[in-house]
Parts: sequence; C-alpha cells; structure tokens
Amino acid sequence: MDLKDKFTALTIDDYCASLTNDTPHIIYADNAMKLEGNFVSPEDWIDFSNINVEKADKQRNNSLALKALINSILSQTANDMRKQCEMVNNAFRNRVKEVKDAKHKLETLLAMVMDETASQEKNIAALKKAITDKEGPVKVAQTRLEARNHRPNVELCYDTVHSSLMSEVQEITKNIQRQVEMMQEENL
Repeated sequence: MDLKDKFTALTIDDYCASLTNDTPHIIYADNAMKLEGNFVSPEDWIDFSNINVEKADKQRNNSLALKALINSILSQTANDMRKQCEMVNNAFRNRVKEVKDAKHKLETLLAMVMDETASQEKNIAALKKAITDKEGPVKVAQTRLEARNHRPNVELCYDTVHSSLMSEVQEITKNIQRQVEMMQEENL
C-alpha cells in the first residue's frame, strides 16, 4: 500500500514539476488553499516510511535465511542423489562385467558381435533420448535468463537467481555435450 501511495505521489509531483506558465489547461483553483483530508507532518511521513523500510528489511532477511536453508537442503539432497547414483552405477558396472565374462565363455565370436551391436544401438537411442529430454529444461532456463535481462534499471541485478540460472544452463549444456561425445564414441 505504501509503495503504491508513493508511486501515486511521485506521479502527481512529476506532473506538478512539469507545469509552466505556458502549459495548456492550467486553471484558477478556488479550493487549492484549503487543507482538507488527513495531512501528516514530514516527521510522521519519515517515521512511517522508516517503519515500512524496517519491515521490508526484516522480511528480506527472513527470505534470505529461508533461501539459504532451502539451498542447503537442495545441496544435501543433490549430494545424496549423486552418492546413490554412484553406488548404483558401481553395482551395474560390476554386474555388467560378470555378465560379459559369462557371455565370453559361452558365446561364439559372431554372437558376441551381434550382442555388442544391439547394445550400442540401445546406448545411442538412450543418449539421443537423454539429449532430447534436456532440450526443454535448457530452453526454459535460457528463456528465463532472456526475460530477466529486460528488468528495468537497478532491478537488472546479477543476483543469486540469475547466477543459478546461468549455472543451470551451463550444467545442462555440459551434460548435453558430454552425451553427444558419448554418442559419437558409440558410433565409432
């Protein structure tokens, strides 16, 4: 409410500052000298504004604390997921090695070549799908960055949101590039 009132007051004061003796439609106003309404003293106005600024600062600090907590939780969750992923990957690698050893003992050279070809085709298809699946998130992040670049004046701030979006775009792009390289290696 205070911000809206200050914006309205600023608009009125800007209009008043633009008036000159030659401005069309200026008039004699009979009631201009009357003090009507709820006038406040400059001291009351300053006190009211300072209270609102203090409230805003408290809310901003609370928001920053909540953001830090959320970032901490997200970071811990990401670390836990990476650890779990590595454990699963190790288990898969071990299992794949066991299966491959058994296959080498039981299959002929032709059967091994056929199985390897089929495995490579699956990997390529999975890599293509993984690359396609990342296009949406990278477009969203880039669109968000582009939209934020149009924020006015001091609002065009390199804040943590902007930094996070840039990191997200870089990470997704790096993952896509890594998958493209893997796909190229699979094609060799």
